[in-house]
Amino acid sequence: MKNQQSFKPIYFLLTGILTILLANCSQPGYIQQNNLLVANEQTDTAIANYRHLLVEDPDDGELHYQLAKILSRQENYSEAIKSVEKAIIIDHLIDRYQLLAGKIKYTTHDNFEAINHLTNALILNPQYLEVYYYLGLALEKTGQTAKALEQFQAAISIEPLYFDAHLAWVEIKFRQLTQTGLNGTSSPDQDINGKAADSETATDTPGQSGSTRKEFLLLTKRLESALKIEPDSVPGHLLLSKIYYSLGAEYKARILLENWLRDFEHDDRILLAL
Repeated sequence: MKNQQSFKPIYFLLTGILTILLANCSQPGYIQQNNLLVANEQTDTAIANYRHLLVEDPDDGELHYQLAKILSRQENYSEAIKSVEKAIIIDHLIDRYQLLAGKIKYTTHDNFEAINHLTNALILNPQYLEVYYYLGLALEKTGQTAKALEQFQAAISIEPLYFDAHLAWVEIKFRQLTQTGLNGTSSPDQDINGKAADSETATDTPGQSGSTRKEFLLLTKRLESALKIEPDSVPGHLLLSKIYYSLGAEYKARILLENWLRDFEHDDRILLAL
């Protein structure tokens, strides 16, 4: 009897915890099932499942959205955008629907449409970090560099450890600086026709040259600090090596990449940069 009495409180406690967990589960069973299929590389089966469910309920925006996510991973962007746009028509107030549409539009180089969707997503959720990131990328592609930098900085302000936003910010600033060159010399990112920066401006205006060099140094410190967040980042180390090169520190750039190869696994991108 005593054991039975002590068992009842534990039973009810466990039952209560299970009930709370189930109640808080945000994903319906069909999403979990199809996510498992995708994880096991049975993507076609998951797609077929969603298409079957949509025949039964074509007005379920979440079904269209989940299908669009899988199609996007398959790089079937034309079908993915159709699916997510149907989800948006059904419910345009879901931020993740707008984000996915924006990401697909950005990936397919439809940057102005990407900006529209991403702006809508940001209105719906001003704390959505990924929206700031992709909006910054799309704005930069349309020549709105200052606004792009603002988006990355906004994301960093919300989450200081958001490495991708740090990297994107530094990359854009680096491109801006290399357009004018350093100390009047050609930058490593000059175009394929060999057109360097306006060397006349750099050589005739020593103050500007010194200012540019100072900006490169500040950029170096910022990226070195960001790489503490993701010390194995290949794009981050490649960009930092370019900045070192721009400062005339070719040896330091080479040591940086050689140390990466020593500390982490083989990567062709690093080897090609050496």
